[in-house]
Order: sequence, then C-alpha cells, then structure tokens
Amino acid sequence: MTAWSAFPARSATRWPLRSGSPGARLRTAFVGLAVLSLLSEAAAERPLVYLVDDAQWLDRASAETLGFVARRLLGESVVLVFAVRDGVAQEVLAGLPRLRVEGLPQAEALALLGLGHHRSAG
Repeated sequence: MTAWSAFPARSATRWPLRSGSPGARLRTAFVGLAVLSLLSEAAAERPLVYLVDDAQWLDRASAETLGFVARRLLGESVVLVFAVRDGVAQEVLAGLPRLRVEGLPQAEALALLGLGHHRSAG
C-alpha cells in the first residue's frame, strides 16, 4: 500500500476552509501529514529536492500545508526549497531557515555561462 492510496481524500474535504478555524488547522495538519508521507515515500530510494518557485504566488492553504511539511522534515531525505521574492511577506514560512541569494556581477555571470571574453592567441 502506498501513502497516497492510504490518504482518505474525502475526509479532508469535510472540514471548513475558513482560515484560522479549528477545522482549517486540522485540515492543514491532515493534508500536511499526507504530503509529508508522500515526499518521504518518494525519497525512500534516493534523496529528494522539492523546489517551490515563486512561492509568493501560492494560495494560503497550499503555503500553510507546505510550511507545515517543511517544519517536519527532520530525519527525512527530503529538502524543501522555497524561492520567494524580496519584500514579499510569507508569514506561514516564518521561522524556516533562510538564505538570501544575490545576483552575480556581470563578469562572473558571463563566465558561468561560458560567454566570458576570451582572447584568441595570434
């Protein structure tokens, strides 16, 4: 039996979606545990990196669920990376480790792309 086949999806849809209500928190936990199980199962054979690009565009329920999962990945072979634009408030991701990535100077960016200025001999 896989984690997905064990997930009773209909039960999760019975709880109210109103953010902050006990039902919404229970639903986030229930769905979060199901997602955590799926990611753990996917990483059973080899480590898994799960990238969420433009996380500022996630709907609240998805952000809460992924935040829930991210806080519970200790001991799993899963890395969950969120890419979020500067200045965008994502309170559901608060408290997670952060790494600010800066742009490269032009010369280094060109060298990385293999477009650096090469002088031919002769």
